[in-house]
Amino acid sequence: MKKLLLLSCLLAAFSNSQAQDTLLLTFEEAVEIGLQRNQTYQVQLNEQDLLKREKQAATAAFFPSVNINNSFSQQSGQQSQLVE
Repeated sequence: MKKLLLLSCLLAAFSNSQAQDTLLLTFEEAVEIGLQRNQTYQVQLNEQDLLKREKQAATAAFFPSVNINNSFSQQSGQQSQLVE
């Protein structure tokens, strides 16, 4: 009876345990996944990108700018001028 109880306990323990899914990664892949999921690192990347764009805008302010405007209008029919 004790053997049957022990055997049933062992079977229950091993039948409920499932193998965890594992993924073989290289060190570089593991670091990349860790950096992608690290919120502090992502915030730093965004701030770095923002500073880079602000620097580009400040540098571009020193360059000359060229503006070209053109307008054309055409009237058809009789033209009149009011004189007061």
